[in-house]
Amino acid sequence: MSSGRVTKRSPKTENRQSNAAFIDRHGTESSMPCTYCFKNNKPCRFLPPATKCSECTRRGRSCDGQSVASALTRLLAEQEKVDEQETAAEEELFILQTKLQTAVGRLARLRKQKRFLKSRGADLFRQNVASLEEQERREESGVVADLQEWAPGVMDWSSLGLDLEGLDPDLLSIAPEVPENPPGSPQAPRYIPLSRSLST
Repeated sequence: MSSGRVTKRSPKTENRQSNAAFIDRHGTESSMPCTYCFKNNKPCRFLPPATKCSECTRRGRSCDGQSVASALTRLLAEQEKVDEQETAAEEELFILQTKLQTAVGRLARLRKQKRFLKSRGADLFRQNVASLEEQERREESGVVADLQEWAPGVMDWSSLGLDLEGLDPDLLSIAPEVPENPPGSPQAPRYIPLSRSLST
């Protein structure tokens, strides 16, 4: 059976209840509730300049609603900053990739040109060697042909600037023969006709 006694609340408790009721009526529900309201699935209402929500004010407990909201605001700002940095890094990477592709293509063209020049140089060298050898063969063939055509009385000595008029023709048809004895031998060399020396 109830004694009929009424528990009187302290003035401090009355003030908290009044403030909580006022915040519930005129405050704004936060999009980021405090820990207590979040865990108990209660609306978290704030009304400046109060730093506590209505529920935390009513219970006289600490409220982290504003600190959570501030932390969330800072977090969102950091996310935006990171997004901007990521976009800048992607643009920089695209530029570097474009430059790299250009450099790779240029390097490939230079290497191809280098191989062509090396091959072309080798071909020109072989052609030059063959041309020199052919020229030497032609010159040797011309000398042999000229020697074969020489005969007594046929050589035009005047073309060499020599005036042999009045000389004995037999002197023009002989040439010294290489001595059979070694140098210093007292035996004098003997002479053979020029036509014979050329035929041998």
